[in-house]
Amino acid sequence: MLARGAEVWRRSRIDQRADHWAWTCAGMGDLHLEITVDAGGRGVVIGHKPEHVEVYYDPQGLTLAQAIIRYEYDEPPTLVEGVSTRRRYKRILTPTEIRTQTDDGPVTVEPHALGVVPMVHVPWLSVDGPSFSAASIDGYTDVVAIVDSALPQMSVIGSRFAAPWLVVLGALVESGGDPARLGKAINLPAEADAKWLEPTLTGVAAFVEQAKFARDAMVTGTPEYLFADAGASASGTALSYRAGQFLAQVRPPQQRFRSGLAEAIGMALALEAGEAFDPVSSPYEVRGGSPLPEDRKAVLELVTGQLEAGLLTASDAVAALQALGTIPAEAPPEEYAARAQGEQVKRNAEVVTLAQRMAGDSNGNGDGHDLSDVQDDAREALAALDAGDIEAARAMLADMATEGYGVGEVEPEDEPEDVSGGPGSG
Repeated sequence: MLARGAEVWRRSRIDQRADHWAWTCAGMGDLHLEITVDAGGRGVVIGHKPEHVEVYYDPQGLTLAQAIIRYEYDEPPTLVEGVSTRRRYKRILTPTEIRTQTDDGPVTVEPHALGVVPMVHVPWLSVDGPSFSAASIDGYTDVVAIVDSALPQMSVIGSRFAAPWLVVLGALVESGGDPARLGKAINLPAEADAKWLEPTLTGVAAFVEQAKFARDAMVTGTPEYLFADAGASASGTALSYRAGQFLAQVRPPQQRFRSGLAEAIGMALALEAGEAFDPVSSPYEVRGGSPLPEDRKAVLELVTGQLEAGLLTASDAVAALQALGTIPAEAPPEEYAARAQGEQVKRNAEVVTLAQRMAGDSNGNGDGHDLSDVQDDAREALAALDAGDIEAARAMLADMATEGYGVGEVEPEDEPEDVSGGPGSG
């Protein structure tokens, strides 16, 4: 079952598209995952921007009642003329069927047995009902507008300062005349005067201060900046608290995104099999790492400690390390844990067998190594295996083999001489 879910993941190219889908959800507020089938009839997941989708919920706001997808697209160009055609495309998704229409052509009806609308709506932050959501930039738009307004005003003032105007006082300049065209000397009446009109730039400081105040207010009140823009004097505890505020803001939409992917995968398999989909009994779950860089050593020690204390199963430990990136994510946790445990038992058995042979050699049947030295080396190799340092254990075994431990077979002892006499001996 889990392998089939991985196939849907690969067919839908979620690894390549997840970043764009996450940006769509955060930047636009909504992500719509349509569940359909490819040319081979296999279930796949497709992402849509909210500008192309309309969703309608039931009166309780719990389940999608209908979804409408609208697109304009270009058909592939013909081989003869090489000209593509612009088309308008519309799909209406309901719990029982999918209606497709291109331009004003006939409507194609495709029934399905899902029992739910083949779409998953992933909101960033639901507001005023489930159909619409607020984007991650909500609340910061006023600050951005203030800064954007200050920048062009400063640019206009600076441009005027760079190209001042010539003003002539006490003289009449003929229409179309240019007093400055004669160069640096201007012939004016005795009472006339000429000056350059330049701005004092006192207004620029006000715009700069306004933009600076708006930015500082956003930085001091936004979790994204509380730890990322902290000074060198900030303590580790303060940074931890600030990072906690950011995680508290990001983790809920992150969990909604992962849950939406898991639900879409289960729905794709149900659509492919022609079965009804039950979101409650779906066995799929999408896991991932933290939005912030994690202390891998601390997480590894925590997982190892819980595993040794019996508080964590081997498969759960593998899943946690897969999310951390230390174990290949494509391997099923149960199979990987069983394979790792089998290899661990095999390695331990090899060390024990080698130690037994070395102990036999130290009793006078081999090259005469001291038994205590042999046992100490074997204990170190076993301790390295228990600590998970496989390379160190292998290096120890190689050294032990180089020194002659267990190398060569143990020669059997010679049979004792028959010291008894022959027949009739006393």
